[in-house]
Amino acid sequence: MKKIILLVILISVFVVGCSVSKQKITTTQFIEFAAENEYEILDKTKALKDPKIKKVILAKKNNECQIEFYKLKSITDAIYMFNDNKNIFKTSKNETSTYTYTNLSNYSLYSLTNESYYMYLCRVDDTLLYVKAPLEYKEEIEEFTKLIGY
Repeated sequence: MKKIILLVILISVFVVGCSVSKQKITTTQFIEFAAENEYEILDKTKALKDPKIKKVILAKKNNECQIEFYKLKSITDAIYMFNDNKNIFKTSKNETSTYTYTNLSNYSLYSLTNESYYMYLCRVDDTLLYVKAPLEYKEEIEEFTKLIGY
């Protein structure tokens, strides 16, 4: 009987663990969250000529902290962009750096902290959040990403 109960618990944990996902936000929601947190909002969609990008919104503060939100044409395009930027971030890694990497059902997350910068990527479905900011903004960025669910 104890084995059956243990098996049921293990299966439940596995099923719940496999169904972990994030809810993507829209560009409008990103703009609203950023404005509420006193970021300057810039729509840079027309400045980019990449046909894979549908929309790009920048949220800036103090000309040093910039959070970029991308809406891409497809999940495949978002995965490609995530992986490309993750590889670029990895070149900043050294012996004192810390990083995290998660790749689950509908999202991927990579963060890297070195002695100078905090770098953060989060892809949810066909959207991507990109940050490379001076280290002093790390806590503020973490609060913002938690607020928007990224």
